[in-house]
Amino acid sequence: MIEDYLQYGVTEDSVEALSSLNETFAGDIENSATAHANAKATTSTKNAKRQQVLDSIRAMTMIVYADPSVDDTLLNKAGFSPRPVYGSRTSPQMVTNVTSQAFANGSVNLKWSRNGNSTSAQFTIWAKGATGNWAPVASTNKVKITLTGFTPGVFKQFYVTSTVNNQTSLPSAETSIYGSGGSGDVNLQIAA
Repeated sequence: MIEDYLQYGVTEDSVEALSSLNETFAGDIENSATAHANAKATTSTKNAKRQQVLDSIRAMTMIVYADPSVDDTLLNKAGFSPRPVYGSRTSPQMVTNVTSQAFANGSVNLKWSRNGNSTSAQFTIWAKGATGNWAPVASTNKVKITLTGFTPGVFKQFYVTSTVNNQTSLPSAETSIYGSGGSGDVNLQIAA
């Protein structure tokens, strides 16, 4: 250490100020190291608690899926996926309760019931006029759809099939718009 700082042209006050700053800086480094160590310990504790939560969720999930009285409806209600089906192929079920509703703008709302088909089932909507052949017009995995491009007042028939595991169900009962003998509703709405 330099004992005669005056010969270097610095004052005693400037040396003391530098010494004080150096002590403060050393303290800050020590505090930073302590804070870093505390942050690492906090992160480690947080990660351990997170793993405990995940392990508890995993254990609870195994209990829920192992209970045969908990069906897929209850699983879905609780936010769980349906039970996987291993080694067997689920056959598609015929769609039921198909209804149609036509609107003056040329759109048609179709709704139906899954009738046991899984949420992964693909539904194909088929249509034909008074003459002609049935043709697919849309596909969805939902239980309702709005189709557009139909001419108001012109008869159309519809049915729905479900497809699961590359197998297609029998056609649903038919519904129609603008015709007799069908279950379709006509709802002509005039915009104000």
